[in-house]
Amino acid sequence: MAEALGIVASPIAVIQISTEVINACKFYIEALRSDAPASLRNVLIEVSTLKSVLENLEFILKCETFTPALQNRLAAPNGPIEGCKAAMTALEKLFPKQSHQNGHNISKRQKVQATFATLAWPLKQGQVQDLLRQISRNKEGIQLALTTEVTKDVKDIKAASEEIRSILTREQRHRVYDWLTSTDPSPVHNRSRKLYEDGTGSWMLRSQYWIDWLASSTRCLWIHGIPGAGKTILASWLIENIQDYCNSVSTKSAPCMSIYYYCYFGHHQDEAAPFLRWAITQLSRWAGVVSMLMENLFRRGGEPSIPELLDALEQILQVFSRVYIVIDAVDESNPRDDLLDVIQTLVTDQRFFNLQILVTSREYIDIERAMERLSVSVPMANELVEQDIRIHVQSVLRSNRKFRCWPNDLLIEVEDVISTKAQGMFRWAVCQLHELQRLRGDREVVSKALKKLPKDLDETYERILLQVPKEDWQFVSHAFQWLWFYGELGPPDDGTPSVLLLDAIKDSTLRAGIDNSHLLYNPERLRELCGCLISSQEDSISFAHYTVKEYLDSSRICQGPLFFFSTGKTKVLTTCLDALLLQAQIVASRNLENPEKDNRIQFKDLWNNTSFHSLFYTMQSLRIWGEEISNRDDIYERVKRLLYPSTQFFRCVGKLGFDEGLERVHWDKLLEGTGFSRQSFAWTIDWNEQLTDSDASLFMSLFLILNDKESPLLSRLIREADLQALFSNRIVLKKKGDVSTYSRKCNWVAVRKTYEFDGPLIEVMVEFVNQESEAFHSLLVNHVGLYNPSQTLIHFTAVAARNSGGVRLLLDYGADPNCIGDHVHGDWPAKSMLAKFSRFHGMSPLRICKSGYCVTLEESFGPSGKEPEIRAIQDLLLECGGRDFQIEPNILFAFVLALFAAVVHASPASYCDASSSKVCYNWAVPSSTSSLYIRLEAPTTYQWVALGTGSRMSGSTMLVIYQDGSGNVTLSTRKGHGHDTPTYQAMSSIKLVEGSGVSNGSMVANIYWKDASIQGTANWISAWKKGSSMDTSDASSDFAEHDGTDSFSVDLSKATVSGTSNPFLNASNTTPSDNAVSGGGGGEDHTGSAHGVIMAVVFLIGFPIGSVLMPLLGKWLIHASWQIIAFVGMWIGFGIGKIAADRGGDWFHEPHVVLGTIVCVLMIVQPILGWMHHRNYVKYQRRTTISYGHIWYGRAIMIVGIINGGIGLQLSSASTALIVGYSIVGILVSAIYAAGAVRKVVQMKRKEHELLSDPSNSALELRA
Repeated sequence: MAEALGIVASPIAVIQISTEVINACKFYIEALRSDAPASLRNVLIEVSTLKSVLENLEFILKCETFTPALQNRLAAPNGPIEGCKAAMTALEKLFPKQSHQNGHNISKRQKVQATFATLAWPLKQGQVQDLLRQISRNKEGIQLALTTEVTKDVKDIKAASEEIRSILTREQRHRVYDWLTSTDPSPVHNRSRKLYEDGTGSWMLRSQYWIDWLASSTRCLWIHGIPGAGKTILASWLIENIQDYCNSVSTKSAPCMSIYYYCYFGHHQDEAAPFLRWAITQLSRWAGVVSMLMENLFRRGGEPSIPELLDALEQILQVFSRVYIVIDAVDESNPRDDLLDVIQTLVTDQRFFNLQILVTSREYIDIERAMERLSVSVPMANELVEQDIRIHVQSVLRSNRKFRCWPNDLLIEVEDVISTKAQGMFRWAVCQLHELQRLRGDREVVSKALKKLPKDLDETYERILLQVPKEDWQFVSHAFQWLWFYGELGPPDDGTPSVLLLDAIKDSTLRAGIDNSHLLYNPERLRELCGCLISSQEDSISFAHYTVKEYLDSSRICQGPLFFFSTGKTKVLTTCLDALLLQAQIVASRNLENPEKDNRIQFKDLWNNTSFHSLFYTMQSLRIWGEEISNRDDIYERVKRLLYPSTQFFRCVGKLGFDEGLERVHWDKLLEGTGFSRQSFAWTIDWNEQLTDSDASLFMSLFLILNDKESPLLSRLIREADLQALFSNRIVLKKKGDVSTYSRKCNWVAVRKTYEFDGPLIEVMVEFVNQESEAFHSLLVNHVGLYNPSQTLIHFTAVAARNSGGVRLLLDYGADPNCIGDHVHGDWPAKSMLAKFSRFHGMSPLRICKSGYCVTLEESFGPSGKEPEIRAIQDLLLECGGRDFQIEPNILFAFVLALFAAVVHASPASYCDASSSKVCYNWAVPSSTSSLYIRLEAPTTYQWVALGTGSRMSGSTMLVIYQDGSGNVTLSTRKGHGHDTPTYQAMSSIKLVEGSGVSNGSMVANIYWKDASIQGTANWISAWKKGSSMDTSDASSDFAEHDGTDSFSVDLSKATVSGTSNPFLNASNTTPSDNAVSGGGGGEDHTGSAHGVIMAVVFLIGFPIGSVLMPLLGKWLIHASWQIIAFVGMWIGFGIGKIAADRGGDWFHEPHVVLGTIVCVLMIVQPILGWMHHRNYVKYQRRTTISYGHIWYGRAIMIVGIINGGIGLQLSSASTALIVGYSIVGILVSAIYAAGAVRKVVQMKRKEHELLSDPSNSALELRA
């Protein structure tokens, strides 16, 4: 009784807290009406529902209708009631303490309080959502307990509730189910059911074996027979009968369930684990629950072991009184030892006492030995089976229109002969009927055929192939080879789509020098030629039976002329793999022209489109047949050409992606087994063809695809290459991704764009390869002497990214835990992914870890998810002797170094237009010549770009470039005159040279100007126009007026390069410099700096000082004037910031811009509040509600504005000195502001004290 009273008290406490939270929600919602946050309404609904559940629970508990076991579970410290209490207590604390009033009695002051509380509410959104999920989970747990108590007896609850619990949402359960399912046998079942003939299989239902098995007198049945005996079709029909039986005997208190699993040779796998996973999933789906063990396995990730799966099966079986399992074709598991062991465990282990097992297989000795001591043997060759074969033959003879014109006595003869000679082989009978239907109904011809029927399946298949006309042998042979090849790749369950198969046959026959264009080949013609060797369903084709593939693969077909149709592995790969690789190379080289709408495809598109199929399944082919490819020079060279940077294979694959939802599963499966990190943009690699070493890119591509250092393909590459040089060779690429920055003050900021990677092979690989890859670990261990693990990578991309796996990897293989890299290094290029790490220059890894900042390329994460990573990295660094320090850059040394470098080595000059920084120019003067190389580069979003000599258009020689519509650029040489459109003038001394073209979203023109005779410092002008491509090769074409212009000067004496060849083809030897350019803003845009200075003065000094003037001086006019000036300054700064954001492409793409815009808009209200405050103060000679609103509203906006200034400094990658200076000024101003506020309070208190101590005031009060 005491325990019951304690249990009742807990719901009452939660109900009381729920009442308080509900009242608080109603208060704010009624005060704010439509302005109330949506999450408040969510809280109201969820808590109200919980309160109702708890009130019902309280009533039931008082009536003492629960069992003691259930009461103990509800009242447990980690039970659902205590979970609700903890979550509700935390939720209540998120609401401000106040007296909540409902109805129309809410005062203006309370509405203002509600408004300010609501302004803070978004900052609590994350906490609220977490708490609501906890409340919902525990509430569902209580509801489950209530319903379970009613629907199950005590014995069932005690057996199941300790091991099984419901995962609360449908989505959560199905996520676990989808993870657990690795092979779905239902398509095989559905195909087999279509082949069933009514009446066949009934022999099994009449047998005593079946009756005893259903009644659980026999635990296990083993149905066995020779190939083609119809075991799978029989199993599919028995499954339907078992399901009907279970439906008839199952009850709520004693549920009965049936499941099935088909082993299939096309799976190419050990079926033990897939079978157990499927069985657990099906039982869990039926019960609507997930066992505790299964949930733990899901959370742990990875592949569960066989013992773990057996334990999970044991748990879920507790829900059922009896479960019938049918496992078909055990012989097709490859290997099958584990599956036989699992079957033995299920039959003999008492944990699975409520299981009934039915197994079918061929008569193999190992299976016979395993099953003879476990099961009752049921052979397929018996009189009852022969009766079923006869029924099937009768059905075909009656339903097939080709037999309808045959005499009845002839049909009876066919029925008798085939039924007798079949000897239990359904497959043999099917083939004979298929071949007989081709004959005319002539009695003599048919009788002769019946006397010469083949004795077995081999002879049957041989006769069918000999009937193929000689001119069609090539077509049929290539069809068999492609069916074999696609079967190894795992086609859709209904077979290879005919459109893909016929296209593939056409390609491979043409590659073999065979032109069949004069012959009409279609699916119908293929079925006519191959007869019963293939089956066709819904425009898909496959081998009709696994025995067909066995025959074509066997040595038996190689002993005669039919060797031509054989499908030996070497022969098939020579034909099909070569064609697949060539198709992929062609598609990639064309950069996937005309992709599907929105570049989103469905899984079925991979098997209906040869372009899509070749791209994706090339990778799977390299993993499956690596050894065969490495042994064939011709195919190996084909792979190298496909993966070289110039082909851009990954860029092409990256253009595609599966639709979200269920299709996403197929995308993830394509990533399985590769070395890619798990990211949506894993494939979006765009090589820099000119700067990337071919062998290094080939090594990285193969490693990413294969994820196996011991792969024959990688082994051959390593043997043939200088591995040390390979590891240090340069990789330059671009890749799309989400780079997220986190600081403890500014929270998470994510930017999705395309980033650049530039560095030695081994360093770039750390960014791409899955850190859990055993192959990558092995690579680092075996070749530790061939690379330097102490490069800047460890702290710039591993520590700063909070990548504990990468840090551990590099430390294990010799990285220096105190290496700070090149601390005098300048900033990385703006587009580089490493530019996001500039703030960490000079920091030791441990200092970076403690800095509170994180920059990562991961797709999804949260602050809470990174905190354990931070602690793990700190521990790793400390264990290895890491120290916390920072070295400031030596500016003088860097300047001298740069100056020295400029003196000893001249390089091309470069300049990017200050207004956009997207249109760039380079100049290079070959030594001892008067010629000039010029490079123009601009995004393809620009319609045209022009560069001209001189300081004005009049008399200028102008070089105009635009796209020609075929992947190249057009160079138009023109002469300028005034402000009119420049006139085209052909100039033979100016021409495009190698390296020009359109790629990666940029148009590039490398221009050679022979005998330009431009020396020393020369003036230049530029212009550009944004818009759609002109798509013309006409150099004299008209073009629209420019959007903008620029002018600058270039000292060509500083742009001298050695040699006379094109210097822009090898940028690694000639790095452009902008120190030769002057004017035109020097390639820099100061609008961002001007914006920052103005807004810092306004929010850091202007508004705070103006606020303090009132309490310090007491002059409202001075206060108002000052604040108006600051207000105007704010809008000037906002306008300049808008210009800067537009130029940088950051407008409403950066949190700083969004928050700054909101602050400026909200500040509009402040002057109005100030005027209302002044009017009320003059009238009442005291502060009113408006006064406090004006004061606190202003303070809030000032604080947010100052914080946003810090975010702006972060966005601009400001120096440490600037950030420190900003912080010091902020602290000083805050101190001044606080002093002014305190002084005002003291003055008011003193004035109040003087009034109270004045006797005259007391007398007046007494008389009143």
